[in-house]
Amino acid sequence: MRDDAAIDSALDRVFHAMDGCAKRGVNTTGVLPGGLGVRRRAHGWHEQRAAEDPQKTTEFSEDWVNLVALAANEENTGGGRVGTAPTWCPWMT
Repeated sequence: MRDDAAIDSALDRVFHAMDGCAKRGVNTTGVLPGGLGVRRRAHGWHEQRAAEDPQKTTEFSEDWVNLVALAANEENTGGGRVGTAPTWCPWMT
């Protein structure tokens, strides 16, 4: 019911929401909102993984996917904009 341009535009919006969510998640530090004092972990894990696996080899692919999921979880908990199930982003490859 939609032409190719409309479909591409909608997919681009979803992709950019997912990509932004993951990027914010791995770049944000501090404590998550709420009274429990839970610290954000995605940023530190991203720095560690990038140092240990700068070429992003397949050996650590599951870690990279889990990192993006954690980043999205933290964005969701922090009240940020979240894209549905961000498990792949081009900057992770």
